[in-house]
Amino acid sequence: MMSGSFFCPYSPVLTRTPLSVAAKGKSKPFPLGADTISFWYRGRVAIWQGIKALGIKAGERILVPAYACGSEIDPLVRAGLDLVFYKVNADLSADMEDLERLCERPCRALFVTHYFGFAQPTRELLAFATSRQMFLVEDTTHGLYSRDEQGTPLGSLGHMSVFSFKKTVAVPDGALLFINAPGAAACLPRGHNPGVYSLLGWLRTTFESELRLRHPALGAWISENVTRAVARRFKHHVVRPLSKAPAASGAVPGSMSLAPEWTGRSMSRSARMLLARVDDRYVVERRRHNFRVFLDGLTASRDMRPLLKSLPDGCCPLLFPLWTSDPKGLVAYLRRHGIIGSRYWVQNHPAVPLSAFPFERDLKRQVIAVPIHQGLREAQVHKMIELVDAWSRCA
Repeated sequence: MMSGSFFCPYSPVLTRTPLSVAAKGKSKPFPLGADTISFWYRGRVAIWQGIKALGIKAGERILVPAYACGSEIDPLVRAGLDLVFYKVNADLSADMEDLERLCERPCRALFVTHYFGFAQPTRELLAFATSRQMFLVEDTTHGLYSRDEQGTPLGSLGHMSVFSFKKTVAVPDGALLFINAPGAAACLPRGHNPGVYSLLGWLRTTFESELRLRHPALGAWISENVTRAVARRFKHHVVRPLSKAPAASGAVPGSMSLAPEWTGRSMSRSARMLLARVDDRYVVERRRHNFRVFLDGLTASRDMRPLLKSLPDGCCPLLFPLWTSDPKGLVAYLRRHGIIGSRYWVQNHPAVPLSAFPFERDLKRQVIAVPIHQGLREAQVHKMIELVDAWSRCA
């Protein structure tokens, strides 16, 4: 049972993010202002479409990090690619020595992930890829509005990059594919609107979060006794009979699988309207501020420490990752006190041979993430620090 006096939602809430006035001629932040972009329902759909646009064929080898969510893996598997996994370093950067070893056989593409919005050494990776006639694919689903320390937007240097909006801003759905390879953008089809059901679910969770932020005890009661019960009935009697979505194939969890009928879905019109009004400078400023407050205020211990120990210039952090010896215990403790933290990427896609990657396996077992998004006030961040420190002292 969650605390009725305090609440920190995992994702940003619409009313806690100022919307900018959509002025004619206003410059758009990358990637929205780029020419060769297309909008899709989810990041995994954008990856699927991008791989097809680049002309990467079934059976060709692609280098992929072993530390992976799984939702980025499934479209590569379904495209029939030969996935070759590589190691990451302690700072989550790509292990260049491992990449060198794996490139003894020709590869078609190098897939890199900007974890938590922190930049990979993209210029070095691009030089590595192009010297071997490989495409560089940037997974920037964590890195909307992030830049590297030279001020270059993440996702702007590779041959293809993918962004996910709902992770960073309060929109119901949506991802973007940026193609930076001659001729490839012309291969992109037009998607179709996803319909209203994803919007309805997002509106429910947004309403619950907003109510709990304003009235924690009342909001918790309404969420647990009213809105969730209505949502369950609606899904059972309306959504399931109309849905054509197949069950997840094989051992792939549904949360990371690419349903075939998704591959043609575009970003919804409502999400694009909301995205156009987001004040991106405010989002970056608040996320960086909250991350720094958490980092500076947290007391590391034997049982808990920050996974990333600094905040580079230009980074727009997605979450605050914590390494802990007891991830289940810490997440349960935080939820009892109203903080929606999460064991991070705890599930594994069956295509990833984690037994061969002990460091990456331990990351999936030991890392949790707590929110630091723009919807949180500084007092909430300090309260989270207080609670995490108290748990650490008692662990």
